[in-house]
Amino acid sequence: FEVAKIAAFTKDEKMAYETSLKHLRDLNNVIDTARREGVEEGRAEGIESGIKQVAIKMLNDGLSSEMVAKYTGLTLTQIESLANNNRVCETTAGYKSEKPRKKRK
Repeated sequence: FEVAKIAAFTKDEKMAYETSLKHLRDLNNVIDTARREGVEEGRAEGIESGIKQVAIKMLNDGLSSEMVAKYTGLTLTQIESLANNNRVCETTAGYKSEKPRKKRK
């Protein structure tokens, strides 16, 4: 049915139809390319994040910055930054994790 409609188009209508199809295909190609680039970028960010998490664990286990650099490929500057940004501070005041319970009558 759709093919019969298109076959009945005038020369100007066919040209407009083909132009609109070209635009639609171009837009689809742009979207596909953007999606593919986004996936690749996300994958690279995920790998980088994983390497940094491993480096932090290695530092927490007492490995030297040089050893961490050797096995992760990170620079000493990146490792120092990770070490400085991921230090755990102990609290000085006591902390209660539970709410006080009400006494039952």
